[in-house]
Amino acid sequence: MPNPKSKSLTFIPGKGYHELVKFTRNALEALDRAIRRQTALAAWKLGRNAYKHLKENEDKSGYGTGFYVQFSQDIGRDISTVQRAVQFYLAYPISAVRRELTWDHYRALIPIKDKDERKKIEEKIVQFEWTSAELQNYLRNKRQIRQIKTIDASIPKLKCERGFLYTYPMVKETTLLEFPDRLYVDYGFHNRHWLDFSPGKYKEGDIVETLKSHDGRYSLKASDRQKKDLYTFKAVVNTLRQERRASRSKFKQHQLLRILFSSLLLDVFLNHLAIPSPTYRRNIISICPKFPSP
Repeated sequence: MPNPKSKSLTFIPGKGYHELVKFTRNALEALDRAIRRQTALAAWKLGRNAYKHLKENEDKSGYGTGFYVQFSQDIGRDISTVQRAVQFYLAYPISAVRRELTWDHYRALIPIKDKDERKKIEEKIVQFEWTSAELQNYLRNKRQIRQIKTIDASIPKLKCERGFLYTYPMVKETTLLEFPDRLYVDYGFHNRHWLDFSPGKYKEGDIVETLKSHDGRYSLKASDRQKKDLYTFKAVVNTLRQERRASRSKFKQHQLLRILFSSLLLDVFLNHLAIPSPTYRRNIISICPKFPSP
């Protein structure tokens, strides 16, 4: 059972509370943006100073390797942070840290060597107001597309060699032991047809063509075509819209058949009861105009 005193603990905002929440949120967001921008600026200055120090001491053998280890320990940062800051400075030698971009944005942009490409991505970040997570997702998708294109380019393209329609080989059906010498026309896709040929007219491996006469009958004739000409079929490509139209047309036909069948059953029932129904018959005829009037 709920405690009746619990209502007194519920906070009821007073006058101007929502304005206070809105103001505070805006102030915190502005502070967060300023901190992230200052982080990027501090990383750039760190990279600049570290790089200049390395250049001044580049004549000392092995100084660079020991410098990163010792310097990162002395400032209390990871060695990767210092190295990334130096990379940041080398990618942006002129301090042009944009206020719309944070240090997380720049960390994702540093590995991009092409300056023009990096500039275009920066414009996208500003235009679409991408967060660092959205930028990472964009770069990940872009890398995957580039990998797919590389794989596609390495795969040799098949040459399109068209054969001839209605060209088939003569084969024997090895699974029928009772007819070991029977020849079949192999239409492809495991579709074979046996014809009672005259003995010796064809042999296994022969290539034949089908011919259609003016009265619609088919016949075979020997062909001089090669194996590369076999198994060529005619294909028809239907668009999705055509398939939908055909599906709707079949559905309407089925509905009309159902209506007609139901009307016939009801007509038989009414005739059995000797109850005339001219109005009902007229309604059915108007729905199915293709069927003759009784």
